[in-house]
Amino acid sequence: MAISCFSAMSILIKLASDRHVSVPELVFWRQAFAMPVILIILWRGPGFTTLRTERMPAHIRRSALGLLCMALTFGSIALLPLAEATTLGYATPIFATILSVLVYGEKVGLKRGAAVFAGFIGVIILAQPAGKHLDPFGTMLGLSSALLVALVNFQIRDLSRTEAATTIVFWFTLLSTIGLLVLLPFYGTRHDLSGWLLLAGIGTMGGIAQVAMTESLRHAPVSAVVGMDYVSLLWSTLAGWFLWNQLPGASTWIGAAIIIASGLFIFWRERRLQIARTSTIGG
Repeated sequence: MAISCFSAMSILIKLASDRHVSVPELVFWRQAFAMPVILIILWRGPGFTTLRTERMPAHIRRSALGLLCMALTFGSIALLPLAEATTLGYATPIFATILSVLVYGEKVGLKRGAAVFAGFIGVIILAQPAGKHLDPFGTMLGLSSALLVALVNFQIRDLSRTEAATTIVFWFTLLSTIGLLVLLPFYGTRHDLSGWLLLAGIGTMGGIAQVAMTESLRHAPVSAVVGMDYVSLLWSTLAGWFLWNQLPGASTWIGAAIIIASGLFIFWRERRLQIARTSTIGG
């Protein structure tokens, strides 16, 4: 459900950008229309008392980085074919592995190092920097977004030590909506009914996806959940074909296959190492 809703959100973002809705406005309504969904989940689930926090500075930092990440993602979707923009997001595990070395001093063996190198080869094949396959600026936005997603994941991991998932999602949505509301008079535009429906759909799909992803991670290990992420390439490819008459070229399929294989191997390898560490501690 999470991946399907995220895919639907990306399709709606692409349609809205075709109507010349700016990225800041897209991000604002993505958050604003997601808030009712989150409030309903809180009301029906853990309750509003769970929103109390003693780590507001950490939530503010997470919101600032999350907003920038979302803006880069939306910009990439606006400038690139949907399948290619989706595929660039799969570089997140590659960046996460590199950051784990730089931030946590984790040792990466030959196998994971080779997977990271292969993943970057896949990115180069996908982007074709020597040719004119993809918009260079859009490609840069997509890769920057993948890097920031990895950074955000580290922030969420830290917050999750003391905060509930709904607490993290609520404060991110609220703080980012307030921050963007101040700027809305400068980039907001008028919309007809279909335009408002697109914006409402973006926020609703995004809110449902966030909650569904949080629930999936509660019921299954990350290694199992992450594999589902690659289903989004199917949805984005079908949408690109039906709505924009765009089909990925051979370089996209080859690059995507390498990136996906690299990401899956990294998660599989990290899972195996985690099991080994747990067994050692238990022994």
